Amino acid sequence: GDNSVLKVWDSKGEVCHQTVTFRTVDSEPFRGVVVREPRSEFVLVANTASDSPAACWSIFALHLSSGPSGYRFDHSSEYSIMYPVISCTARREPEAAPDRQPEIHLYTMQTKMIQQYHLAPEHCHDVIPPSAPIPPS
Repeated sequence: GDNSVLKVWDSKGEVCHQTVTFRTVDSEPFRGVVVREPRSEFVLVANTASDSPAACWSIFALHLSSGPSGYRFDHSSEYSIMYPVISCTARREPEAAPDRQPEIHLYTMQTKMIQQYHLAPEHCHDVIPPSAPIPPS
């Protein structure tokens, strides 16, 4: 099957705020596994299609932000991986240095290995430093 669409709905499930569609470079069906670390603002999507070429195996980090009209993904980062992901889970670092956000540890079971990835939030979206003035909206 193809589960290439990820939607962001309001809390009542009545209004779709955003639709994100994942595509492969060779038009093969995109099959993904989605995980969200509950203490972070990221949703992680990994391509599980084992019959796709290696160029299609990726992990996507989507930054979820809230605004006056609801939640939306405002940034995405793609990371190439060696093998397709069968399943995964994420955990956020309990503590971090004062000048950075806690890393997200993504543990993946892939077709030929078990792998751990460290995602630094500041590399996955634009960060406003705590001392920077907040731009007017």
